[in-house]
Amino acid sequence: MATYYARGVGGNWTAAATWSLTSGGGATGATPTAADECIFDVNSGNVTVNSGAVCRSWTVNGYTGTITHTAAVTLTIGDATAGTSNRIVYFATSGWTYTLGNAATSAVALASTSATQQTITSSGRTFGNFTLNGTGSSTLLADAFTSTGTLTHNAGTFNTGNFTVGASTFNFGNATTRTLTLGSSTINLSGVSSVFTGSGSSGLTVTANTATVNLNGAVTSGSSLMVLAGANWNGLSFVTSAANQASINGGGATIGNFTITGSANKTDQYRFQNTFTVSGTLTVNGNSATNRILLFGLTPGTANTITTANAPVLSNVDFADITAAGAGGTWSGTSLGDLGGNTNITFTTPVTRYAVAIGASTNLWSDTARWSTSSGGSAGASVPLAQDTVIVDNNSFSGTVRDFRIDMPRMGKDINMSAVTTAQNILPVNGTTYSFCGSLSLALSLTVSGGTGGLNAAGRGSHTITSAGTVWTATSWIINAPGGTYTLADDFDGGATTVRTLTLTTGTFDTAGFMTRWQIYNIGSTFTKLFLRSSNVYITRQTAGGSWANSAGASAVDGGTSNIIYSLNTTGTQTFTGGGSTYYNLTSTVANSSTLTIVGSNSFNDIFFNDASVARTLQFTSGTTNTIRAVPSLTSVAGASGRLITVKSVTGGSVATLAFPNGYGGGSDWLSVQDITATTNPWYAGANSTNVSGNTNVIFSAAPAASGVRITWKPAWLS
Repeated sequence: MATYYARGVGGNWTAAATWSLTSGGGATGATPTAADECIFDVNSGNVTVNSGAVCRSWTVNGYTGTITHTAAVTLTIGDATAGTSNRIVYFATSGWTYTLGNAATSAVALASTSATQQTITSSGRTFGNFTLNGTGSSTLLADAFTSTGTLTHNAGTFNTGNFTVGASTFNFGNATTRTLTLGSSTINLSGVSSVFTGSGSSGLTVTANTATVNLNGAVTSGSSLMVLAGANWNGLSFVTSAANQASINGGGATIGNFTITGSANKTDQYRFQNTFTVSGTLTVNGNSATNRILLFGLTPGTANTITTANAPVLSNVDFADITAAGAGGTWSGTSLGDLGGNTNITFTTPVTRYAVAIGASTNLWSDTARWSTSSGGSAGASVPLAQDTVIVDNNSFSGTVRDFRIDMPRMGKDINMSAVTTAQNILPVNGTTYSFCGSLSLALSLTVSGGTGGLNAAGRGSHTITSAGTVWTATSWIINAPGGTYTLADDFDGGATTVRTLTLTTGTFDTAGFMTRWQIYNIGSTFTKLFLRSSNVYITRQTAGGSWANSAGASAVDGGTSNIIYSLNTTGTQTFTGGGSTYYNLTSTVANSSTLTIVGSNSFNDIFFNDASVARTLQFTSGTTNTIRAVPSLTSVAGASGRLITVKSVTGGSVATLAFPNGYGGGSDWLSVQDITATTNPWYAGANSTNVSGNTNVIFSAAPAASGVRITWKPAWLS
């Protein structure tokens, strides 16, 4: 062990010329190791912390120069022996500069394994990432500590000494044995993602404390705010006003007080994953009756339990899938909204709200001047909550062609605009998804236009959607109704050319035989059932990409006797990802030179794919089997002389299978066929078709003369 002094000439930490064994002395010809003390004093010059820098302890006392810590460089401090005077970092004086090349990656890692308690004295300096890695070590803050990066406690005992700690994020580490002593410290965290987190509570002991963690950053939407990892935080309280959608993973943890204060916007959301207990008081206050906070469970339809020891303090809060438990009793408060799936919470009594006084100027859903307790009545009623009935009628408008702008993320429950007979505009404000928790009824006179967000049908139970001729050029649509069913009362039209998507997230959607038309259909992995009945289902996407995506699997779709129709000219390759479901007819007969790829092993009554004017391609992913039930089938998969339709496997040399369980496939002609295997019965591809390569049981001649009637498969519900 030696003591090294930075020389007046300065230089890089790892350069021998930078160091002396005496203050103001000559060069040593060596550089500090992990067993050596490093001191900066009145005789020291400017030094750069570069790659490979190490020491046992770091002391700055009487120094007036600049230490520059290079970006992406970690200074590792400590070995098995405590530093002099049991100090591992000791910044004793002002008047010098510590410059970070990067606010995070100019890092310090404490590697001491000495059981002797060592202190950190910062004297107002700010660190980048700061990590305590020493197994069996003991570290105590001797004054306030600040990091612009992540403070990580991976090992040993860390005692904050009742001082204020500031960092972007705090990571309480991995499974190594470690003890966290917070005392009465205030910990201020400014990060926007993974703000208070760790990989697990195994090995972690938190001593009894009255400390508070303030989560001050505007959390990136959907990011983790707190991962409590099931630990007993032994009195540690949390305070946050994080905006946007913040995730909190409790894991069965116990914390002290928990205070959430809303910001001045309408989209504050806190998503709870796993249970946790508040041993003190839970306080959640939205900013106002319109700038509300949403508390909801991780998985729609699955309740998340929060246990409170005391009655919570709640105002301007909406809940979805939250179960209240514990000695705090039934939760209650002021202006509480119910999106469904909640238990042991007393909500504000549902009412009916009538839109009124919609005049020539901007008319916002969030404005109390737009709401009354009666049709055409006095304005000034509260804005609808998620459980309220909303009525918009002719008495809502003070003239013709007025604009009513939706800007509340939770619009209400049943939204009824069917009595409007004069031309009016409903304008969803850009960038937000607007939810309703019941049925929706519109009128033919209404125009729904503008907006880049979406409408979210979020009701539990059975509800209907009545478009009354409305073409949804304004918004994409989401069915996110856990345990709920939405049934169409008329056509559901997303427009022929607008870029609109119908996304089915949870619940059941029944077309009831009505037409639907959207550019893209997305069936999420947790969706329960899509009933297509006898509907014409139009796909109008005009650019390459996925146009039908079933991620929920075979049971998610009942194709009924529907016809899924690609109805507009398309360029590039579009994909139909069937998810292994049973469909009826799939039709693509529009004039274009595009490619349609059918992904997965699915079942169809028949596929119609022909064009006498443009050569096109129908391809199937290799290794899959698509079943065609009609007899004969694929009669309309046909090209013309000089304009062959290509039918092939996506991957050359690797076959895709077409199964014909009820009889031969036939009637096709003018095809180019490659890497297709027909099974159960042959496929007659036509005398004018080309056998490229890799085909099995595909016969390149006309089909036999039909005998009897054409067999068309029907679903059980039509039998």
